[in-house]
Amino acid sequence: MNTLPRKRRPMARRHLVGDVVSAERVVLVAKTSTLQRQLRTPDPKLGAILDEKGPHGQRIVRSHDEHMRTLEQVTASLRGHGVRHRIVDTLRRRDARWATLVITVGGDGTFLRASHCIDSAVDDDGTPMFGVNSSVSSSVGFFCVADGDDFADTFTQILQGNCSSQGLWRMRVLIND
Repeated sequence: MNTLPRKRRPMARRHLVGDVVSAERVVLVAKTSTLQRQLRTPDPKLGAILDEKGPHGQRIVRSHDEHMRTLEQVTASLRGHGVRHRIVDTLRRRDARWATLVITVGGDGTFLRASHCIDSAVDDDGTPMFGVNSSVSSSVGFFCVADGDDFADTFTQILQGNCSSQGLWRMRVLIND
């Protein structure tokens, strides 16, 4: 039986904290907004809040609109620069290994969830991440380097080789081993 050789997937180069960040292959992790989740899997209580059109519902809609606008700004910038990229709502380890840069569009929760898929080793700190706060009106974005309005300028700095990574350490807690 004849079999075709398997295509080898490009793997990201080794990256150490402090190295210049490369954007050769980008995985963009886009959070799912509360409104998107409601449309996919309706929740009666949340539906009532949205139908009421009170301040809580308005905040959810405003946050969603701001998130979608930021996501469009980020994807437009990636396309404009001709950057090879994938868009996912949940980062997988294989995607993180493929990428030379992981960009999260959401807030700190999106950034932290994605960080759990970044593998590091003795000679490699894993794929660098770049957090984009997609809704500055409702999110602090402590781990986010940019928002939709300044993403293009910051990303241009990365493409020009003017940005190096910084380490953000996570904590691991074990209870009873």
